[in-house]
Parts: sequence; structure tokens; C-alpha cells
Amino acid sequence: MKSKNLSMTVSFDSSTTFIYSLFPNLFGTVIPSAFKNIGKLEMDGIFTKNDGIILSNANIKTEFGVIDYDIKLSNLKNINIAKYQGSFNGNSFDLAKIINLPFELQSDFSFSINGQGFDEENLKSSVVGQMNNVIINNYPYKKIMINGDVSDKQFTGSLIVDDNNLNLNFCNISIINISCSVYNKGVLGFW
Repeated sequence: MKSKNLSMTVSFDSSTTFIYSLFPNLFGTVIPSAFKNIGKLEMDGIFTKNDGIILSNANIKTEFGVIDYDIKLSNLKNINIAKYQGSFNGNSFDLAKIINLPFELQSDFSFSINGQGFDEENLKSSVVGQMNNVIINNYPYKKIMINGDVSDKQFTGSLIVDDNNLNLNFCNISIINISCSVYNKGVLGFW
């Protein structure tokens, strides 16, 4: 049986709560479960499905920032373990809301990603990119570069911070059990 091809341009203003009330099985089957908590959103984008592969690029405005992406998705039988490759660019976006971290991670960023899985249990991804205006303790850190792999709540790779008040260069680091501690007297708490 031949796979159905589909191409569409989408523009809508809604909320994930409303979408969930209409289509409760959508999250975790068609849309990754991690996106269920986004809340109110405005989205403009193009989606193409061809032979089990989805090509998508969109601009999404949410309650916690703006994100632009261009991504290729495959292995779609279970969206939470789908494979992906592409780029994400955010503006004042709180990444912790998507990747379910126990702390705020608002920043401007540009990432290239290649991996699979969208939730904590299935995430195996390579990430290369830069974050700016990462706000920790009301201070916006600049120029944080990341290159590494994330899986099983672990990050392995390099993390470089080139800010006026903090210069760090961690090469070949392994951060286990990602969580955050921000110290009262320190400027930055790491995982």
C-alpha cells in the first residue's frame, strides 16, 4: 500500500489545552508529548509528509518565547521516539518548558540537532549551537556555546561560556542527572 503524501500551509492561533480538549490522543501520537505544556500559541508554517517523512518549518509564538524551526522527522510510528534532524532558533524562549527541566532556562538560541526522542525517557540527541541572554539570577549571560550529546538525563560534550563576567571552557565533560542549583553567593549554579 502506497503512503499518502500531504503538503499544507498552516496558520492558527490556539492553545495546547484547547487542542488537547478536542483531540486528546494527538499528543504522544502526532505531536510530541513534551509540547502539551506550551499553552497559548500562534503558529505559521509549512508541513509536507512524503513516504513516512515529515518536512516542517514554522514560526511559533508562545507564552514563553518565540521559536523558528526547520526540521525533518522520520520513524513516525511513535512520535515520542521519532528521529529528527534540523535547526531551532529561539528568541526569549524558555527551553525548560519543552525539555522538562526543574528550572527556568530563558534565552536566545540557535541549535542544530540530530537525534531521536522528545521526552526524558527517549531523548538521544546531538546538539550544536549557541545561547545568548541566558538569564540566571536576573543576569543575562552571553555567548554560551554547546556541542555534545544528551541522553538519559546526561550531557556529554563541551560547554563554553564567553561572558564579560564569566569565562569557562569545559571540554569532554559529562554532566549526570541534569538538575540545577543556583547558589546564593555564586553567580551561576551548574548541573
